Order: sequence, then structure tokens, then C-alpha cells
Amino acid sequence: LMDQTWSWDATWDIDAMSQYNCITSLAESPLMEGLIYAGTDDGLIQVTEDGGDNWRKIEVGSLPDVPETAFVNDIKADLYDENTAYVALDNHKFGDYKPYLLKSTDRGKSWKSIAGDIPENHLVWRVVQDHVKPELMFAATEYGVFFTLNGGEKWIRLKGDVPTISFRDLVIHKERNDLVCASFGRGFFVFDDYSPLREVTEEKLKEEAGIYPVRDAWMFSYRSGAGSQGSAQYAADNPPYGAILTYHLAESLTTKKSQRKKEEGKLKKEEKPLTFPEWEVLKEERLEEAPKIWLTVRDADGNVVRKINGPTDKGFHRVAWDLKYPAWGAIDIHREKTSSRWVPSGSNVLPGTYSVSIAKEQEGVITELAGQVEFEVIKLYEGAIRGMDPVDAGAFRKEINLMREATSAASIVFDEANKKVKAMQTALSRMPTPAGELYEELYALKRQLIAFEEQVYGDPAKYELSEYDYPTVSQRLGVASGGFYNLTYGPTATQVMCLEIAKEQFEALTTDLEVLVNETIPAFEQKLIDAGAPWMNGMPLK
Repeated sequence: LMDQTWSWDATWDIDAMSQYNCITSLAESPLMEGLIYAGTDDGLIQVTEDGGDNWRKIEVGSLPDVPETAFVNDIKADLYDENTAYVALDNHKFGDYKPYLLKSTDRGKSWKSIAGDIPENHLVWRVVQDHVKPELMFAATEYGVFFTLNGGEKWIRLKGDVPTISFRDLVIHKERNDLVCASFGRGFFVFDDYSPLREVTEEKLKEEAGIYPVRDAWMFSYRSGAGSQGSAQYAADNPPYGAILTYHLAESLTTKKSQRKKEEGKLKKEEKPLTFPEWEVLKEERLEEAPKIWLTVRDADGNVVRKINGPTDKGFHRVAWDLKYPAWGAIDIHREKTSSRWVPSGSNVLPGTYSVSIAKEQEGVITELAGQVEFEVIKLYEGAIRGMDPVDAGAFRKEINLMREATSAASIVFDEANKKVKAMQTALSRMPTPAGELYEELYALKRQLIAFEEQVYGDPAKYELSEYDYPTVSQRLGVASGGFYNLTYGPTATQVMCLEIAKEQFEALTTDLEVLVNETIPAFEQKLIDAGAPWMNGMPLK
């Protein structure tokens, strides 16, 4: 060792060293029984074509540009050609971290390197071949995972959240097309559904945008949390729920301002003088909205189901559609954004065939870029309870959403009416008017609003003590929709009944609210105006 012979007393960690008698890798051809390759830690490749009766020895030093001290990290038989095999060799114990990755097309009689442009210091630990596209391969190296689309001529490093660390093993989950990567000390990493790589070509990458096949999306009810086990609790992130949409952009979508700053940056780097932009140019930059990418999901009839924003940067992107319709409900223009993590969502779509396309929006113009790519939404399993017919379940979902929108609109109108009455109370307190009839009418208005609120949401005083009264509109609607939104077999008879009752209750309340908002409150407001009240929101400009 180290160019000399050492005495017995040398303090070497012998247990950690190769004993030069171990088979480090073994592979049998999936196409020919008995054709087996064995790699050892003493720099030998052994080949048998008769199930082990006879072996042919190949010294790794005879391979092109491979040192005789290298040992075999991995050896694989090709999945498509019985004569082809691959070997990854390792010489790092001699300070050599070169990527020795070779291929033989004649059962080991001759070899050529397929390391291509893998960086010099990236020794290769493992190599695997895709089971659908022969030229698609993955290599685990000392500093990350690489893939090739052309059998090793050009290698590309997988990025994302993959750390720069040694990866020692790779396995392909064929059923789901997942690549499972084992790192040295940093856990496992899974590349979910790498099948879009099979569709990547040089020609397609030159297109402005491309959208790739979508794996069947499983629909199920999922839990968002788990029980606590203290410091012993650990759970890795699950793959995103829903349909995973993959696309690429040949170039980033940029604004006029970013383009100007990029050009100015080049001039600065070249030490050339800058010019001050014209005022009209700055105005256009100020008015320009950021460009957007739209992924549009449609059902089998071509109806738009969901529009999803995606990243606008150059390169590959993945966006998850959660298999839901957009959130239903009235939009309150006065409501400020909150820091709440809760985001309203719509109900589940029905199982079936869907498609996705990609478009860009720049300066208000929508341009289709690619699509339509079809995919299936499939129930993970059929429940023990026979559910409602999918068509009827879809109709019920639509009724629920319309009812939710109506009640949320009424809630917004009620809140605005409440604010109006409070503003009237402030205005009345500032007016040089003695207490009297106006005060009494305002008090009556406030009582009408309180009565309406109790009919919709119940008596808050009773709720504080869990003393429930008659079921309100809100409660009925909650029962009708709460157990339906995340379930896959449709509403129960109780939920259908609750929706019908809620609709009847709400219809009567809507009539009362419309009279209050459109007649009673405006009439009282006019009395305040006539009496010289200060200006409030909603009043005519003076």
C-alpha cells in the first residue's frame, strides 16, 4: 500500500478494506437464461453463458482507459439485447475518481466508454436502464444522479431538491415509473414518474413549450396530519396529491422592464455607456403586468374544469392539480388578504377522462402553446357502500356550489349592511339633531339585522354554552356539503334532504334581506341626508 510494503504492526483498518475475494455485482440477462455477469473487487469480470458451468475471465485492466487496480461497482445486463451489458468501475482507493462507465455489445469481448460528459471527478456507483426506452439510462455518481437520453453520449444532472452528495444505489419502480435513489448518509430520494423523459427530444426542447404525458391520477380521501410520537416521529413528504402536470419552456417569459435591465447589465459588464430610457418606455413598463402560464384542464366533453397558474421560468416544471373544481363562493372586493393558511377549494371532480393544455398570457393576449394531453382520473378503490350514480352526484355538487355562492353573497351583503348601519350611527352622533325619531328608527334597523343573523347562524349566546336551537341555514348546508366534498361515493340521503331544507329556509331569508337592503336602509339614509348628515360611502357626491 502507498507504494511500499508495511509491517504487521501497521495500524490499518483492515476490516474496512477489500479482501479481494468478493463478488460485488451479479446480473443475469433477462433475455437469455444462463447468461450471467459477475463483477469482483479484485478487478475481474466473469461471464458465463451456460448457467455457471464455464466462466470466462476479463481483467478490467484490459478495458479501454481503465486502470488494473479498479474494482467493479456495478454490472448490468441490457433489458433489450442479450449481447449487451454495462459495467461501472471504481478506482477511488487510489485517489482516482474518474467515471469509468463502459458498454459491451458482444457479451464482454470488447468494451467502449459511455461516460460521455459526466464530470471527471464523478465516479459511478450504479447504472440502471429504463424498461420502456432503451436509450434512457440513469447513473448514480459521487456527486449526484445523472440521466442520458441517447445511451451515454450526453449526460444531464438531475437537479430539483437533490443534494450534491454520493448516491450509491438506484432502483426503478416499474409500475409507477419512479426512480428511487439511495444517498450516502442523506436518506432516500424519489423521482416520481420520470416517464416524461421518454418523450424528450432535441427537436421538442427547441419548441417554445411542450407538455408531457400525465400519469393516471388516483382519487382518494387523504389525511392531512398524523398522530404525534414526540421526538420519535418522522414522516417524509408524500408526493403531491392529484394529477401531476409536466411541461417545459424553451425560454423564460419576461417583462419589458426585466429585458431592459438585462440589456443594461450586459452593457455594464462590457463597460459600455448606458442610455436613460424614454418616459414612454418607463410608463409602459409600469403598466405592464407580469406574464403568466395557464394550464387548462378540460373534461371529456371539452368543458373547462380548472385553470392553473404555472411557473414562467425557462426549463422543466411540475404542477399538481388537486382533482377539484375551483372554489365556489361570492367574491368580496373589500375583504383584505389574511395570513391564514386555509385556502378555499372546490369539490372533487368525477372519475373519467380529462385533458390539459398550456398557454401563455402576455399583455392581455392568450396564446396556446401546446396540448391537448389526455389522462385518466381513477378511484383508488371502490368503497363498500354503493354510492350515488356519478351523473347524479355531479348534479348534486352543482346545487351545493350554487347554494354556497348564494349564501356567501348574502353574507357579504349582510356585512355591508351592518357596516352601513354602524356608519349611520356615527353620522347621527355628529349631527346637530336632538335625540328622537331617527334614533328609534336606527335602533329598529339594528334589531332587524340581529334577527337575520340569528336565523342564518343561530343564537351566539346559546352556542357559547353548546345549547343548540333549531337547525339554521348554515348548519343544514354544512351537513349537506361537509361529508360530500372529500368523499368519492356521493351524498347520502340525509345530505340530500338537508340541502332541500336549507334552500327553502334561505329563500325566505333572501326576501327579507333584499327588502332590508334595497328599501329600508336606503329610506333611512335619505332621512339622514335630508337632516344634514355628513357624507358616507354609498351617498351621492356633493
